[in-house]
Amino acid sequence: MGVVRCFLQMVDDLCQSRVKLTDSPLEKLVANCVGFAYIGSRRTLKQAVLSHSKLLRERSGLNRCEGCPKYSDSEEEWARWWYGRADWDKDSGVFPDFVIAHEVPGNCWNGALIELKDSKQGSIASFNSTLPSAEKDVNRLADIVRESVRRYDFPLSHTQEYAWKRKCFYLVRTWASQEEKVRISLVQGTFFETLPNQDLLRQLWLQLLCGAGLTIEASKHVLDALASLEREEIAVSRHIEKASIKPRLRIMSEVEADANPHDYPEIPPKAVNLIVKPEIADEGDDNLWIPQSLTWFEQQADDEKVDVVESTPQRICLREKDSEYTFKVCCIHHKRNGRHLVLQYIHGSNPQDSEREKHHESFR
Repeated sequence: MGVVRCFLQMVDDLCQSRVKLTDSPLEKLVANCVGFAYIGSRRTLKQAVLSHSKLLRERSGLNRCEGCPKYSDSEEEWARWWYGRADWDKDSGVFPDFVIAHEVPGNCWNGALIELKDSKQGSIASFNSTLPSAEKDVNRLADIVRESVRRYDFPLSHTQEYAWKRKCFYLVRTWASQEEKVRISLVQGTFFETLPNQDLLRQLWLQLLCGAGLTIEASKHVLDALASLEREEIAVSRHIEKASIKPRLRIMSEVEADANPHDYPEIPPKAVNLIVKPEIADEGDDNLWIPQSLTWFEQQADDEKVDVVESTPQRICLREKDSEYTFKVCCIHHKRNGRHLVLQYIHGSNPQDSEREKHHESFR
């Protein structure tokens, strides 16, 4: 599975009423996707974890690694091994919520990380556990995430070709309880990280030090060292001699209005969107940029074995197995990070949706 197939499965579940735009927990909008190397909400999604454990057992029957259970062992036993703990069926609360399995070599979104952000208002919920990023190294994540991904992706995770640096995506829902205003987007992290996080933290420390009375010149002596710290290193509880408490710094973040995709006019109510930044030059007008972006996107879809039935600068039709979907194509001119390509489905816009045909068009 990849980002494109994950998005298509989410749209399919909405169209087939397996989940709802507003009433379903956000994690259940992606729970039916097949191919997660890590799932954070293991209590909420226990049955999904067990289903993935069954797939893990079947695959590991051919590629057994040291310490894994026997093929005949239960899905529960495989889940314990996968997450490295007996009490595996609990929600972790660490970043990210999902890690896609590393199954599509050459695809730029292979093994992507997915974090969920749900809000009852129009703003995006605060980031409490991490700074939003365009890319993260799995080796710098929590132990349970790193080791679970390593076990699930065996034997590939033990080869030199295995990539630990992954693209980040954020499944964002705003106006979550209002059916006439709700918006949902699977957004690439480039929409949020418009300044490298190290530079962001450097500016944060500079403002704090200047606020404490130091001059910019005096602050330079410590800025490089402070800016080199990862957010996870900053958040560690500290043991202080003679202290009865362990202090801990916590860096939280909020999204500027310019970095909220749902504040842009291209994203209307009831829209379900995939928002990505193509790896092409951001040159020329939209009439030139959109076709070039679609050509690049079609290659990503092809890598994931998703068929492109039709592609024009106005719409793209994708088919995966027995399901076919037509999406409106547009772009958002991000005020801080250039153009992003949007594939958009308006939920409920087509009264001729057919369960039998499983063919859905949001724009004709």
